[in-house]
Amino acid sequence: MIFVDLDGTALFDVSTLTPRTIQAFQKIRNAGIIPVIATGRNAYEADFAVRKLGADGYFIAMNGLAVYGDYRSGWIMHESYMDEKAVDCIIKMLLKERFFFQAYAGERAYCETACADLILHCGMDEEQVLFYEAHQSVVNNLQKHMMEHKLKVNKFFVSIADTKRIPKLRSMISKINGVRTLHAGKHYVEILPENADKKLGVQMVCEKARVKKSEIMVIGDSGNDIGMFEDAGIKVAMGNACSALKEKADYIAPPNDADGVAWALETYIL
Repeated sequence: MIFVDLDGTALFDVSTLTPRTIQAFQKIRNAGIIPVIATGRNAYEADFAVRKLGADGYFIAMNGLAVYGDYRSGWIMHESYMDEKAVDCIIKMLLKERFFFQAYAGERAYCETACADLILHCGMDEEQVLFYEAHQSVVNNLQKHMMEHKLKVNKFFVSIADTKRIPKLRSMISKINGVRTLHAGKHYVEILPENADKKLGVQMVCEKARVKKSEIMVIGDSGNDIGMFEDAGIKVAMGNACSALKEKADYIAPPNDADGVAWALETYIL
């Protein structure tokens, strides 16, 4: 079984899988190896990749907050949510600080009208802006919308242009019980329940599939991949990975924009 991250790993950019990568996944499936996507994205944002790579059985979404036993049928083995009081506090804080953010609830990402325009000045490039805008639902009042539709928030995604403001945000969030933050990219911060981790998703999938630790490979690039590196027989960090992940890796693959995932599968598996 192979667990692979998407952004900065399998994806060339925010939405492109190269023919070489798609072909490599087809070959490992033909060899009887099960590919599992483990991403910070929700199902809606990752759907195209799940289908193109044929990784539509087991699937780990939102950093382990949703673990699918069968993506094709929509069967979710596990799902975690944030405390409602924490959610209210975080929304008020992010709006006050004027950060662009999305609240992930189920398979959708929600943004409040008051901060929707901030996406143009939050550190994203043009392609990223188009992607995140296309995959979000904008509502006038986020708290009211969640309450009226009985939605539970899994996590928050925040993008900040001025990276010097990130430590302050993480410090503020650390004072809220039951939540933690992940620095998921240069400009990105994710706010999650404190028990959320891809590691838990990997453990659940392996237990259900009866796959041993020695029989799995994990491939990633950022801080939200560190947890799943602890339970893998083969650990591969991308050439563009953060230093903390590279220190835990057995091998370093080329960067994501040089078909690093395809190279790793070809070199160490095929």
